[in-house]
Amino acid sequence: MIHWDGYNGDPQTHPVAADLIKAIGAGKKGTDLRKQFCAPPYGWPQDAVDAVLATLLASNHLTARINGQPLALAEIDQKKLGTADYRVEHPVLTAAQKLKVRQLYQAAGYKFTPGDEQGAASGFLASAKTFAAKAGGDAPAPERPGQTQWLDLDNKSGNELLMALHDRKDALQADLKKWVELAAAIEKRSPAFQTCERLLAFTGGLAKHNDWQQQLSDIRTHRSLLAEPDPVAPLQQDIGAELRKASTQVYAQFRSAYPASR
Repeated sequence: MIHWDGYNGDPQTHPVAADLIKAIGAGKKGTDLRKQFCAPPYGWPQDAVDAVLATLLASNHLTARINGQPLALAEIDQKKLGTADYRVEHPVLTAAQKLKVRQLYQAAGYKFTPGDEQGAASGFLASAKTFAAKAGGDAPAPERPGQTQWLDLDNKSGNELLMALHDRKDALQADLKKWVELAAAIEKRSPAFQTCERLLAFTGGLAKHNDWQQQLSDIRTHRSLLAEPDPVAPLQQDIGAELRKASTQVYAQFRSAYPASR
């Protein structure tokens, strides 16, 4: 029989959990574990075996996959516990280390279920790639930033991935902060540049047309949309002011040529 009463140690050190971890070895299916531990000489109830498996999944000492897909804690039920393939995880993060991973998720605004940091890791990486993609783009925006700190994370999984996120937390968080700021700046300035390009089409007869065209071309060529001081805002104001001036003159000429009938 399994006796948990009075046990206050780490889950993996309980004799029952230790036997399950040893049996899983390089990997084993839930149904095979049930057959082994529900039969003599163990004779453990299936509910007890499932409870220990669920506990070890929650503590990240085990990972489970069904048809190659990770089994999230929120999806656990008895049917899935039986059909899942289990693997022992190394290393196991401490509570303090998991807290740092949670802080990284929170800094990115990534929503996750506290306690399921491992299950959220792949989604967090996908979210981070979205931030990186928005932090650059086609000219005149700057090129998309490099992702040196992130390059090998896609090749990691389970606790190995969590530990890498923990170890690189400060650098990854700095990247995310920079990407968010760049994306916001691009979003703010891009409409003005696009407006300048549209207005330029109506300035063919104006004296500054070629100069404006060259300025826009330079901003695009040098990807200087985010340069300081802002090169786009004064250009937009200048083009707009000259177009208004020209429009006023044309309208005055029209009124002079075709005065309103009295």
